[in-house]
Formats: sequence, structure tokens, C-alpha cells
Amino acid sequence: MLNRQTFISAILLSTSTNCAFANGWEVGSRVWLSEGETEWSHCTSAACGGRSVSITISDTSYTAYGGDPTSKLNYSDTKATVLEVFANYRADNLLTMAKIGAGSGYGGLFRDQDWLTTTDGVYNNLEFSDTLSGTKNTDVNYWMVDFGYPLNFFYESPSSEQSFQITPFIGYFNYDESLNAYGITPVSDGDLNVASSSPYSTKVIRNEINWSGIRLGVDLKTEVDENLTFNANIAYAIVDAENKDSHLLRTSSSELGPAPNIISKGDGDGVMLDLFLNYQHDNQLDFEIGYRYWDLDADSATTSFGPSFSTAYPSRSLYSIRSGLLIGARYKF
Repeated sequence: MLNRQTFISAILLSTSTNCAFANGWEVGSRVWLSEGETEWSHCTSAACGGRSVSITISDTSYTAYGGDPTSKLNYSDTKATVLEVFANYRADNLLTMAKIGAGSGYGGLFRDQDWLTTTDGVYNNLEFSDTLSGTKNTDVNYWMVDFGYPLNFFYESPSSEQSFQITPFIGYFNYDESLNAYGITPVSDGDLNVASSSPYSTKVIRNEINWSGIRLGVDLKTEVDENLTFNANIAYAIVDAENKDSHLLRTSSSELGPAPNIISKGDGDGVMLDLFLNYQHDNQLDFEIGYRYWDLDADSATTSFGPSFSTAYPSRSLYSIRSGLLIGARYKF
């Protein structure tokens, strides 16, 4: 039968100054094998304040407004191999965590869809253009700094002992992504697709998106066994977004004007999740493998068009998702 002291130690989580997560530096680097998706769309329908246009479908002219959504541009499977360096410093009641990353990649798909509604009601939210392009030369850059208050806990039972470090934190991040689409291939849709073709060697669109904002989260470390540690870094992000779209074949003053010629701005939120399993090679060197998932969404945004950018139309989507495998190493001193 357990005595009172053993029973209390079996169920109590208490702070411990002898916890395995000690003061000092951790520095390291990792490779992020990432794949992403970015999308933006907008509305210029009559209800959204758009203007009527004349368009010809199957040799018939119509007066029309944009549909809702009017246009959606989606970049999917955009690959980027990112090299990241990081440094963590703990001094008693303060843990500082900083990282910076940069990389590029090749491969992915861009789809551009457009809808309209004719004033005579013949077509209602009709997809009149649907094209595909290849993406390459994707660039990813980011940095972030978090400040946390580490709490060390030690759990002891008759059969095991386990250490935890739980660190609530607040921080700031900046994330940039540049995407480039080449060539135009219309998706077969009878006589309704009005887009022209362009060879894959022709760069048709460049998209540059910036996300920045506050991170509120928690960093958790726990020992799995004497050589393995599990680490989870989970943050809720409060974000501002600016998306600059450059339609490179429509830069004349009679169309959209100089690039960037479509700009979307907004704010929203997101989640940033890192999961790691660390193997302790010796007292100073660890190797790690993990997974990262970032999902940032501006659910309140507007879109303006060049060359005047005089009217802000409501956006229907503006988000970026990037995820993938992480492999790295860290050194403690």
C-alpha cells in the first residue's frame, strides 16, 4: 500500500529546479521540405459595386457584370526547400526563441478561373474562362522572434519519472512568398473559354504575398525516454496580409497598368504548428525530425486594380498554407 508521501509524488505536478531543461543556448539549423497553396479571389458583381462590361460568347455579344466570385487565382503544390537557422536562449524566467529561413523551389500548378453574369439573365455566374499554368521559381522567406515564460515540471510515480517544460509565449513574425506562373493552357469548356494560349516559356503572372503579425502560443517539451524528447510549438497568429499580383501580359495603360497591378489587403488569423522528435546524441548534440503546418487566412480583405487603384472591391478569399517535413540538428551550450 502506498504511503502518503509516495501517493502525493505519484499524482503531483510540481516545479523543479533540477529539471532536465536547463538554462543556456540552443543553436541549430534545419531543412524544411515544404509544399504550399496560396489563393486569392474577389467580387466585382453588380452587388459588389462593379461596372458592366461587353463580352462575346459564341459570337454573341452580352452586357455583363462579374460573377461572385468574379475571379479566383489558386497556386497549388508549390514546392520550396527552405534552409532555416534558429537560436533559443533560456535565462531562468525568460526563454527567447528566434528563427530565420529562406529557400526556393520548382514545381506546382496555377489555375485562373473567371465568372460572369449577363444582365439579360442568359448566363448566371457562368465560368467563362478557366486556364492552367505551371509554377516555378517559388521563393519563401521568413523570420520570427518569440518571448516566453518557461515553467518546469517534474512528475514522479512509483514506476517512472518525467520532466516537462511548458512555455507560454508571445512573439512577432514576418513571412514572404513569391510565386511565378508560366504559360497559359485553356481548360476545355466548349465555346465558353475565351482565354488565349501562351507557351510555357512565357512568364505570365507573378504573385507576392506578405504575412506579418503577432504570435500567441505555447511551447511544450517532454522527455519520451533518456534519449528522446518531444517538442510541440503551437501558435495562434493575428495577421495582416498584403498580396501583390502582377498580370505581366496586361501592363498597358488601357488595361491594368504597370506591375504590380492588382493589390489585395486585409487582416485575419491563422495557426502555426511545429512538431519535433529529438534524439540526444550526446550531452550537447541533438538530431531532430518533425513536421510543420502553417495556415494563414485574411478573412477580411479588399482588392484594388491598376492603374488607378481607386476602388476597393470585397475579396472572397486570401490565404496561404505551407507544410512539410523538417530535418535538423541542434547544439546546446
